[in-house]
Amino acid sequence: METGDGPRAAEPRGGPPVPRVLRAVEFYSGIGGFHAGLAKTGRPYTVVSAHDMNEHANAVYAHNFPGVQVDARNVGFLRPAELAAARADLWMLAPPCQPYSRKGARLQSRDARAESFLKLLDAIAVMSVWEDRWRQQQQQQQAAGAQESAAYAPAVEIPEDLAVPDAPPDAEHIAPPRYLIVENVFGFERSDTFTYMDARLRAAGYVWQAFETNPLALGVPYSRPRVFVLARKRDAPASPRWDASLDYTVVPAARVPALLRGTDEPPVSQTLAAFLDHPVPSDGEPVVFVAEKDLWAAAKHFDFVGPQSVRSCCFTKGYGSYARGGGSVVRTDVAPGWEDHEREAMRRYNELLTQYNAAAVRAGSSSGGGGDAGDDDAGDTLEDSEEVSQGTMDSPPADDGPASQDVADADGAPQMQDPARPPLYGHRRQPRTRQNKRKAAAAAKPAARWWHRLGECPLAPLGLRYFTAREMARLHGFADSFEFPASTTTLQRFRLVGNSLHADVARMLLDILLP
Repeated sequence: METGDGPRAAEPRGGPPVPRVLRAVEFYSGIGGFHAGLAKTGRPYTVVSAHDMNEHANAVYAHNFPGVQVDARNVGFLRPAELAAARADLWMLAPPCQPYSRKGARLQSRDARAESFLKLLDAIAVMSVWEDRWRQQQQQQQAAGAQESAAYAPAVEIPEDLAVPDAPPDAEHIAPPRYLIVENVFGFERSDTFTYMDARLRAAGYVWQAFETNPLALGVPYSRPRVFVLARKRDAPASPRWDASLDYTVVPAARVPALLRGTDEPPVSQTLAAFLDHPVPSDGEPVVFVAEKDLWAAAKHFDFVGPQSVRSCCFTKGYGSYARGGGSVVRTDVAPGWEDHEREAMRRYNELLTQYNAAAVRAGSSSGGGGDAGDDDAGDTLEDSEEVSQGTMDSPPADDGPASQDVADADGAPQMQDPARPPLYGHRRQPRTRQNKRKAAAAAKPAARWWHRLGECPLAPLGLRYFTAREMARLHGFADSFEFPASTTTLQRFRLVGNSLHADVARMLLDILLP
């Protein structure tokens, strides 16, 4: 339960007990995945502050956790004294994953987006030095006048490359966090940032354990492979579930489910039916069906799932914008024999696609490759596109009923989106490249486009739609009480959930970390 408990009290530094009310700070907070996980542990806690630079994420966070101070500043600019003044017992961090993601350049610590996390690690080291010096000073004062006194054994090391400023005047009330939990993508554990973190935490007196996790291995019909790092001060109380034999190791994914669940018995695999609103959500949240243009152009990249599925692909911030790598889409056709329907639809799709491309090549050859004046699309083969049109997803959900093409009609038949793609960020001047000129020319063509010539896509009867943001949040372990402000658009919600973490996995790991 969350509480409004006051600042963490000053305590003896020789291994203080965890306060009755845990004080936490959430960095790179997004929509509050760690906060949601901490709430599920049942421990008394208070989140002192949440830090994120994304204004839409902050709006969602403030909407769901109104008692938390949300800070939009770059955490890399927060000074150690300011961070220490929060007197937090627990830091929860989900730093940017782009420096380590397989889709990025994998620049690791050379990526500017990794800098703020490195500075937070430096701040922890500085606060630990301050705390150690304070302990030394206290021991010297207690030993004053005594004939014999034992020499003070420093609990932390001061790295040569660490600049330690003078401690603030109230250093006796300031201490680094006793516990840390960090989340990132697979690959982070093999990065130089991870090596830097290891060195800083060891020198600051922490022990750590890392876990390769995936909710799919826990029975959740959703794959989201992530690495979590748990760290605690050596003198901090340990959870009964903390296995010291795992200190300073990365636990492979195959071993993690038994550790998190406390049993070697395999979990029962759930189906998506428990996470979907059937057949179409009726709570006012817009339902976005895959546009017919996108069915023709990118069907090979979509991952189809249905209520009977026991798996779905990881959502990313590209969900709704890209067919491949963004996440799965839901098949609303649940009539008996849907497997045969889907197989036959794909067969017919591939057949028509091959015929169309062959005809386009012949038309291009007969017209010299440029088409005639009356047929702007002659010679244009259907591109194997990964990018999809976004229709009305960049408009806030309407409160007074369904929004035009986003929902099913009265008979339940899917209404495809308008293939026109409005700008998501307003009108911007584009570089005058050949590619942009081609896109501009294509946008100026008459409404009779290539997908209209092909007729209804064979995949249309499957009723493929995107997950709603509520369903995505549910698959991420958020409670049904979690809400999005009306000001956020569908596409923004997709991106925010795609950037979040799995709250139930966080809850299980916090149970291992905290006493």
